[in-house]
Amino acid sequence: MLDEQATRSFYQEDSITYDSRWHSPGGNITNRAQIRLVQSVCSGWAHRRVLEVGCGTGRFSEVLARIGADLTIADLAPAMLSVTVERLKREGLESRLRAAECASIYQLPFDDDSFDCAFMLNVVGHLRDTQLALNEISRVLRPNGTLLVNFPNLYSIYFPAGARVNRQAKAVGQDVYSRWFRPCDMTSALAAAGLSIVDWYGHVHVPRSLHTNRWVAAMIGSLDCASRHTWLRHLAPVRFCLCRKSETTQ
Repeated sequence: MLDEQATRSFYQEDSITYDSRWHSPGGNITNRAQIRLVQSVCSGWAHRRVLEVGCGTGRFSEVLARIGADLTIADLAPAMLSVTVERLKREGLESRLRAAECASIYQLPFDDDSFDCAFMLNVVGHLRDTQLALNEISRVLRPNGTLLVNFPNLYSIYFPAGARVNRQAKAVGQDVYSRWFRPCDMTSALAAAGLSIVDWYGHVHVPRSLHTNRWVAAMIGSLDCASRHTWLRHLAPVRFCLCRKSETTQ
């Protein structure tokens, strides 16, 4: 569906080396910043039924499990799912895992209103039909349920990179479908799915091309901290949005 086979194949192969990107100075700064943000925003999710869509290698799954969430994970790539399950077992967190499903975001194998919270990070930018995906996430969330989602912001300090991605329809340096969004378009798509933004946070990641430059990475890390809540968040290349599903069903 929607050429998901190409995306699945890419992440099947990428699962082997995915975490290596966080070992460089720039990658480490980005990883730690994202982990801290998730820890802060999701700190109250203990004992809630949480669905993580696009778990990847489980770096956020581990955070959610440590918080105490009743966690269900789903990913399009079986290899990514396996890496996450093994990670949770290795860290002694398997008791927090309720289910692991190899599934498409466009057709989740869960009943309506199944989860208190949903979590989807670094996924939206690789979806060809964002609206369909958000509608499906909303379907499985209970009324007043919470969604944490992020997206690449076209109107940011990284505009040239975002414009290039949109022209080529693939990530810089990677052969996988990618897209950057105008914030107004993402807000409209969320609203159409019955989801409203209740808070949002800026994030300035270190571009992969600069991961090995320790000094530039450190400067970007400082800019990232300043962009979290100040006016600079409007120019941040990534927006993390905390959303709530309306009480009335779609």
